[in-house]
Order: sequence, then C-alpha cells, then structure tokens
Amino acid sequence: MNTYTLVALPEINTKNKLNKLKEYFYTHDFRYYNKNEISDVHLTLSKVLINESQEQLLKNLIVNLIKDSKPFEVTPQTISTEIKPPSNKYPHGHAWISMLFKDEQLKILFNKIDQFLTKNNWNGNQEYVQKIQEIENNFNLTANDCIANHLNLCNYARPDMAEKAKQLINQEAPKQFLIDTIALRKDTGHVWELALNR
Repeated sequence: MNTYTLVALPEINTKNKLNKLKEYFYTHDFRYYNKNEISDVHLTLSKVLINESQEQLLKNLIVNLIKDSKPFEVTPQTISTEIKPPSNKYPHGHAWISMLFKDEQLKILFNKIDQFLTKNNWNGNQEYVQKIQEIENNFNLTANDCIANHLNLCNYARPDMAEKAKQLINQEAPKQFLIDTIALRKDTGHVWELALNR
C-alpha cells in the first residue's frame, strides 16, 4: 500500500498567488532552513491507502462520489501564526503559518470522502491524526480537528518572522476564494485532478 493525499485546490489564479507567497516564505529566510522544492498549496481532505494500480479506480469512484458537488467559496477565518514550544530540533520553538477555515462545505466534502474511504478500507487518516496528536501533544484531537480546516503556507518558520508573514498574507492573499478542484497527490506531485461541476 502507498499513502496518497486527496486535496481540495483553489481556482487557478488564487492557487498561483498563494503558491507565489508560499515560495517566497520558503526561500527568503522565514524558515530556519530555506527550501526550494515545495508542494502546491492545498487543503487536505484525506489520506488514502491504495496501490498504484488502484489510482484510476479511485478516480472513477470519486467522479461518481462528487458528481453533485459544485465549486464553492471559502473564507479564511483567521491567519494562524501559532508558535510551537521549544524542542531539541528547534530550541527557540517554531511557527506554523496557515489559513484556518471553519467551512461547512469543506466539512461536508470531507465527511463524504471519509465515509467512502472507510467503506473501501482505503482510509489513511488515523496515522495522519496520530502524527498531529504527537506534534500537538493533544491526544483528544480527531480527524475533524485536523483535516479540511487549514491551508499551510509555511511550516517550521522562525518565530521572529511570524508577524511579518501574517502581514504579507493579509496584504497579498485573497480574502475569499473558490475551491473548484479535487486532486490526488503523492510526493512527486498530482496523480490526477477532477474539476467540480459548475
């Protein structure tokens, strides 16, 4: 079994703007270590455990699952610059820079996909949630607390750069944007993309 990620993507203009902002953070000393190769911005909907030979089967089934789902607007509720406590690797702590959402449409989509993957024994969310529980040192967190509620723009950021990052996001990022695509990702990029019906 391989681990994939089902994600929701912003419409192309918004995605390009947010990718540019994310790239700036990753390459201009906002992190402890600059990084050139970064993934596209996305909202995680689920971790998926399938074999490579099942990629097309999953796509066909997801097409049917989301056939009534239309593109929808989301509005970030807040910009998080949460400072994580010191650790051996980051003795001064580190910041997690992201847009946080409380969106009913995202949750409906997440729940639909979550139930579908569980039914087919493809749901990989448990391991994902366990990792977040360990990072947060909060073992009461559930998938609903960790998935379909954030868009990461910079992890392992320097705490002294967090406020500057927030200011740039407020200046440059759209205040509201359209989610119009579902994609299956693996480490090397997108396997496939599906447009939501307009």
